[in-house]
Amino acid sequence: MTKQFWSFLGIGLAVVGIIAAIVWFSNESSHLVLTGKILKVRVLPLDGESSLVLVDFRVTNPTAVLFKAGEVTIKLVPRSGEPSDGMMVTKRDVDAVFNYQPVGGLAGPKFNDVFSLGDTIPPGKTLDRMAEARFEFPTSVIERRKNITLYLQDVDGPEAELTEQSAETSAVK
Repeated sequence: MTKQFWSFLGIGLAVVGIIAAIVWFSNESSHLVLTGKILKVRVLPLDGESSLVLVDFRVTNPTAVLFKAGEVTIKLVPRSGEPSDGMMVTKRDVDAVFNYQPVGGLAGPKFNDVFSLGDTIPPGKTLDRMAEARFEFPTSVIERRKNITLYLQDVDGPEAELTEQSAETSAVK
């Protein structure tokens, strides 16, 4: 092979690399990604062996694509034992919890709207929302947890995962 061949090959690969980078970065806002964090976790005892976990969170959609919730799940990791998926609670049931508790009750005030199936996060927006799940653990086990993770899945497949920073500082007793 001649020196001229290697020169043209190198230049050609560099041009293709530059074009690929331009295409990738110009379409970056079209790739659905959510960012956010869990703000507060509240635990309500239901009976001796089960509890309702209320997760207040802030989520941002920095992309140019609408996020439409297809699935919302909460996973709890207790201090000892296997991670457990919670049984998600409907908007209507959450509203009933807040409507029928006494003022200043165990759940405290309702800070945010419930985020559930079909809810959207518009492009470039930040929202504060709440998700709830029932766990078959007593309140004491949930308050001593390792962490809680909230999973948000778009109807078209992309997922976001928000994990609690520190269970000790976010648990409300």
